[in-house]
Amino acid sequence: MNSVLKKVRKKAVFSETKIHTQKPKNSGGGVKITPDNFFLFIFIFWDVTEIIFGTTAESILGLPTNQANSMVSYIILLLLMVHIIVFQKFKEKELYAIMIISFPVIFSALKSSNYSLLSGWMFIIASQKSDFEKLIRTAYKILRLMIPLVIICYFAGLLEDYTILRNETLRHSWGFGHPNLFGLRLFQLTACHLYIKRNSFGFLDFFLAVAVMALEYLVPNSQTAFMSTLILLMTFAFYKICEKYKMSLVQVYAKALILLAAVFNVLSVVWSVLDVRQNHILSQIDSWMSQRFWQCHKVYLLYGIPVFGQKVFISEAERELVGITYDLYLDNGYMALLIRYGILVYGIFSVCYLSAMIFLYRKKQWYLLIILFIYALYGVMENGNYRITHNIFLFSFGSILYGKAFRKRTWLPFGELQVKGRKR
Repeated sequence: MNSVLKKVRKKAVFSETKIHTQKPKNSGGGVKITPDNFFLFIFIFWDVTEIIFGTTAESILGLPTNQANSMVSYIILLLLMVHIIVFQKFKEKELYAIMIISFPVIFSALKSSNYSLLSGWMFIIASQKSDFEKLIRTAYKILRLMIPLVIICYFAGLLEDYTILRNETLRHSWGFGHPNLFGLRLFQLTACHLYIKRNSFGFLDFFLAVAVMALEYLVPNSQTAFMSTLILLMTFAFYKICEKYKMSLVQVYAKALILLAAVFNVLSVVWSVLDVRQNHILSQIDSWMSQRFWQCHKVYLLYGIPVFGQKVFISEAERELVGITYDLYLDNGYMALLIRYGILVYGIFSVCYLSAMIFLYRKKQWYLLIILFIYALYGVMENGNYRITHNIFLFSFGSILYGKAFRKRTWLPFGELQVKGRKR
């Protein structure tokens, strides 16, 4: 009996000693602030508020939506500046690249009074130590939460339905600011889902994508979102076929996507500058696309193409302020960049976009390359391709800015890089 008690005492003393000798990882007692955690906090705060401000809500917490949006934008800008100054260090080449791109982007944003591109560029700069995969997964979770929440608020009578009649079809926004914005969020959800499930894509994932397509068509009746989702599924499926039978075919396929992305860009500008009504074939193509090129041509004739940015009045409220009595639409992403931000910023964006695709091709990141291709196509029909709130995959631009530094732990979508058989 005494020997048993001695063993019990020894075990108790050992366990007590073990407990007391273990030190908590964070002796401060609070949450440890790391560059990744701080950036993720900013990202979540920004992404959630972007979706909220994109609804039909007239006020947020008693403030008019526009005023609340401006206030949050300043807060996020301040947080990003703090993050860059406190947590980041730049190599000389990185600093030169940031300065070369930042000056025209800032100047054009000030002249155009449109800060969406500048906001995206600030996020890309601040994402130096962040994990790309985590960002996509976080954006996906936010979309899964916020899209149903906005719809619930609409059916609960808290948000209004913005409706548009196209031909005989009534288009609904279900609480979002515009039917096209509802469609864009659904497409973004699908793109994130397919990217996350890229290595385990099954029948259920395909079924969910088709269900989202049906919703895109039946409720917002967004042709761009519907066609982009359909083509995304087709390009993913064709890649799987190429991968299964011949790897060299995958490389040819990827090169074709990069070339097509460049063609979409160039043709969008050329066909918008020209009067497509003067050519029967181009006029027919334009009619299939709801006269997007002709509408861009009207804006081009009115404003021209500046070297730097300029204020462009498109919405009904904006047009009333300056006395424009006819409707204006600028639904092509490339022409929107060119007319709003000027030829210099348009050129920088185009070069960076194609360079990112080429970089991903060299690293054999086929799925991400496909998604960037789809967004390049999306830019032909809508102007959300250059806005990071609508195209979260623009964070891949950082693969050019930081990826070639070959850090031991990088936020690139393909993880650690192999250099001459060693991990760097």
